[in-house]
This record gives sequence, C-alpha cells and structure tokens, in this order.
Amino acid sequence: MATADGLAQSSEDENAITTMCLLGFNAAMANAGKTPPAGMGQFTCQCFLDQVNAGEFISSAQSKCQAKAGAHYDI
Repeated sequence: MATADGLAQSSEDENAITTMCLLGFNAAMANAGKTPPAGMGQFTCQCFLDQVNAGEFISSAQSKCQAKAGAHYDI
C-alpha cells in the first residue's frame, strides 16, 4: 500500500522528469529550427513518462513517443 509520503515523492519525481523532458524537447525543437504545435511538448513528455513507468527503456520510450507525437500532431 502506498503511503502519502511515497506518493508525494513519486509526484515530485514525475514532475522533475517532466520538466527535464520538456527542456530537452524545447531544445531539440530550437536546434531543428522548428516551432512545435501547442501542447506537443506536454503530449510527448507525458507519453515518455507513461512508457518509462511501464518499464520501457529510455531510448525506446523516446523513439516511441516521438513517433506517437508526430502522428498525433500530423508532422
């Protein structure tokens, strides 16, 4: 059974991962000279977090979520 402290730590960890993911996403878009559609960064990073939480390797989660975001936002 999860404790309140455990849930709070988990939430803090997920927020930190999402923040780092968004920083990486924004940097990659800037380096590519592209402006992503509104919401694409959050969509991609939520996908990444979900994949990693499901046990996916980081590199695999990145590839899958880039593809999903590209399909979702039709780019």
